[in-house]
Amino acid sequence: MVALGLLGTVLAGNVLSVRLALSMNEWNGRFFDALATVNRSVIIEELVYFTGLASLIILVLVFTDYLKSRLILKVRREFTSRLFDEWLSNESAHYRLRESGQEPDNPDQRLLEDSHALIALSLRLFLSFVESVLTIGTFTAILWSLSMPLTVGNFEIPGYMFWACVTYTLLGTLIAHWIGHPLKALNIEAQRKEADLRYSLIEKRRHADAIAGAHGEPIERINLNNQLNALIELLIIRLKKERDLSFFTVGMGQITHMTPMVLGLPGLLSGTFALGGLMQLRGAFVDVARSLSWFIVAYDDLARLAAVAARLDGLLIGLEKASEVSHGLQPSLKSSDAKHRSEQQALNVQSQIVLPDGKRSANLTVVMHHGDITLLKGPSGSGKSTALKVIAGFYRQYKGYVQKPQKTFWLPQTAYLLKGTLRANLCYPNPPNIVSTEALQNLCHLMALDHLTDRLDEANDWHRILSGGEAQRVMLIRACVTKPDLLLLDETTSALDAQTAQHLLQILQKQMPTCIVLMVTHQALELPSAQVIQLNTVSYKPVGGLDA
Repeated sequence: MVALGLLGTVLAGNVLSVRLALSMNEWNGRFFDALATVNRSVIIEELVYFTGLASLIILVLVFTDYLKSRLILKVRREFTSRLFDEWLSNESAHYRLRESGQEPDNPDQRLLEDSHALIALSLRLFLSFVESVLTIGTFTAILWSLSMPLTVGNFEIPGYMFWACVTYTLLGTLIAHWIGHPLKALNIEAQRKEADLRYSLIEKRRHADAIAGAHGEPIERINLNNQLNALIELLIIRLKKERDLSFFTVGMGQITHMTPMVLGLPGLLSGTFALGGLMQLRGAFVDVARSLSWFIVAYDDLARLAAVAARLDGLLIGLEKASEVSHGLQPSLKSSDAKHRSEQQALNVQSQIVLPDGKRSANLTVVMHHGDITLLKGPSGSGKSTALKVIAGFYRQYKGYVQKPQKTFWLPQTAYLLKGTLRANLCYPNPPNIVSTEALQNLCHLMALDHLTDRLDEANDWHRILSGGEAQRVMLIRACVTKPDLLLLDETTSALDAQTAQHLLQILQKQMPTCIVLMVTHQALELPSAQVIQLNTVSYKPVGGLDA
C-alpha cells in the first residue's frame, strides 16, 4: 500500500510538472510578444510571474524526483526480499540449482545488482513514458493550433508542423534502433565478465593461504589480468556503440531545437503569428518531439533493462525447476515395501546410488534406530559423501527408497562460519537466543572450547580466526543446539586426532541420546556401540528408471 501511495504521488507530480510546463510555454508567448513590442510594464510583470512559476517548478521537480527515488528503494526492498525467498527457499533451491550443473553465472550479482537495476530502470522508464504521453496529449493541441496549413498542389495538409514532428521522430527512432540494437547483448556479456572478475577476487581472498603457500601470486596475477583485459576490450566495444548512438541522439537533440524555427519562419514572415507565437510553436514542437522520441532517449536504458531482465529470468527459471525437483526427493515407501518399515523416526535406506561420474554405482543398505551410531567407510571416491546427499534429500540419481526422520541435520565436509557473533555461529540455524549463555558455555567446555566462552558476543570473521579443528567443534555444538532426530556427519572430525574425535562423539551421544548418527569417516575410531558399513562401488548398469 505504501508503494502504491508513493506511485500515485509521483504520477500526480508528473501531471503537475506537465501542467507547469504548459504554463511556461504560455509564458514564453506572452513574454516574447512583450519584448517584440517593448512593453516595459508587461515585461516586468511577466518576469515577476516567471520567478514564481520557476520556483514552483523547481519545488515540484525536486520533490517528485525524491519520492521517485524513495519508491524505487521501497519496491527494491520488497522485490529483492522475494528473490531471497526464492533462492533460499525451504526446498534449498539455491543448493539444488548449483548441484544440477544448470546454475547461471554469478547468481549473487543477479540477486542484488540486477534486481536493483531492474526496479530502478523499470520505474524510471515507466514514469518517463507516462510523462511523455501526458506531454504529447497536452502540447499536441498547441502545436496543431499554431501550425498553418501546408498546401501541396491541390492538397492542403492541416497541422503540418505536427505531422512534420511525427515523421521526424519516427525516422529518428528507426535509425536509433539500427545503431543501438547490439547494446543488449553487449550489456549482458559485460555484466557477466564484471561479476566473474569480482568473484575471482573474492576467491583469491578466500584461499589466500593456499596461494601464499604455493607462491602462486605470479600465475594469479596473470589470470586476473587476462580477465581484466577481456573485460576492458568488451567495454571498449560497448563504449564505441554507445558513442555512435550518442552522436545520433545528441545531434538529433540539437537539430530538434532549430527545426521548428526553420519550419515556422514562413508563418512569422507572412504575419500569421508574432514572435511570441513562434516561440510557443518552438517550445511545443520540442516538447512533442522529445516525448515522441522517448524510445530514442531511453534506448540505452531499454537495452540495459532487457539485459538484466534476461539474466534474472534465467535465474528464476532455474530456481523454479530446482524447487520442482525437490518435491521428488523424499521418496515414501510403497505398500509392497511394508516389510521393510521400521519404527517411526528411524532410518531405513535400501538404494542403488549412481555416482556423479555416471559410470559407477554403490549399493547402500542402512537400518538404524533411535540412539544408534553408524560409521560409513570406504575408499576415497567410493560415494560416501554422495550417499549422505541421498539421505539428506539432495541427490536424485538412485534407485530404491529412503525412509528417514523429519528433522534431519547434515554437516558437509566444509565448515560454514558466519561473519557475526560467536553466539550466532554456535546456534545457527536457530536464533542466537535459543539457548542460554550458561548452556552455550557448558557446550563449549564439553567440546574443549573453554578459551572462547568469554567471546560469545564478539562479532568477527570466525572463518579466519578459528582453526580447522575448532571450526569442526563449533559444527558439533550446532548439532547439540539443534537436537535433530538424524545427524549426518561428513568427515566432521577429520581435523582432530582419533582419540579426541572419539571423545567428542561420545559427548554428542550423551547430549542427544535418541539421535541417529550416520558418519562418514576415514579415521580409525573405536566406538563400542557403533556399527561399521563398508561402501564399495561397481560398474553401473542401468536396470530401470531411477527414483525421482
